[in-house]
Amino acid sequence: MKNRKILFVLVFALSACGEAESPTNARDVPTQRAPQLSDETTLKPAFNPNKNAYFGDLHVHTENSFDAYTFGTIATPHDAYKYAQGEAILHPTGYQIQLSRPLDFYAVTDHAMFLGLLKEAADTTSEFSRYDFTKPVHGLNDSVTNNMFSVFSRSGLFRPFAR
Repeated sequence: MKNRKILFVLVFALSACGEAESPTNARDVPTQRAPQLSDETTLKPAFNPNKNAYFGDLHVHTENSFDAYTFGTIATPHDAYKYAQGEAILHPTGYQIQLSRPLDFYAVTDHAMFLGLLKEAADTTSEFSRYDFTKPVHGLNDSVTNNMFSVFSRSGLFRPFAR
C-alpha cells in the first residue's frame, strides 16, 4: 500500500511537469518580430579568399622567469622578440636556433614573482648571491646540458626562494 502511494505521488508529480497546453487559436500566441537588419548589416565577416591563418605564441618565458632560468633559458626579452621576428638566437646548449619564418604575434609573459631573482642569485658577483640559500644556483647557466639528469637536478632549485 505504501509503495502505491509513492507511485501515485511520483506519477502526479511527473504529470505536473509536462508542457503547458498549446493555445487553440494562433491569435492567442504572443508574437515578437525579429530585429530587421539593414542592407549594410551582415551576420558574418566578408568572404576572405586567402583564409588567413596567423601563427604566434602568447606564453613565452625568458631568463627573468624563475622556472625558465632554472631549466636553462638564457634568452633575454630582446632575444625572444628577435627570435619571433625570424632572427637566430643562441640555445642554452650552445647552438643557434631560428624559425623558418617570423611569427605573426608574440608575447613575452615572464612571471612577476621572483622576476630576475634566480639569474641574480646565480651571478656570483651580485650582492644577492652572498646569501647562503643562493649557493646551489651559483653559476647555474654557465654550462647547460640537455639531458634528463640535468632536468631532475634543476627541478627543485627554486624552492628555497619560496621560503
